[in-house]
Amino acid sequence: MPNLTERDMLRLATCDVRWQMLLPKIAEKMWLMVIGGHRNEEKQNEAFRNGLTQVRWPNSKHNLEPSLAVDLAPLPLDWKNTRHFFELAAHVWAESLKNDVSVIWGGSFSFGDYGHFELR
Repeated sequence: MPNLTERDMLRLATCDVRWQMLLPKIAEKMWLMVIGGHRNEEKQNEAFRNGLTQVRWPNSKHNLEPSLAVDLAPLPLDWKNTRHFFELAAHVWAESLKNDVSVIWGGSFSFGDYGHFELR
């Protein structure tokens, strides 16, 4: 049984069906939490003001409905433990390859957004 909570599933429900298919499989391999999927205009611009994103509304893949982007974190949560984020990315990539889903990892961005994943 995947380790996703009801809160995770509610957040995942705002995402593209491909994320809804992939993430429970990934959650069987490692403990994770869904930080967020879709962001409305207010949430996107708040994230921008707080330095959590590089783009304003409506230029993020989080702003589409359903969201093409999802923010994830490995558990137990430790933002400074980048090794756990790399492990999470490896699981996302492996599962996306098995299911022929093209994914971009925010850890490959110049500013290193390690919890961000988006569909190509």
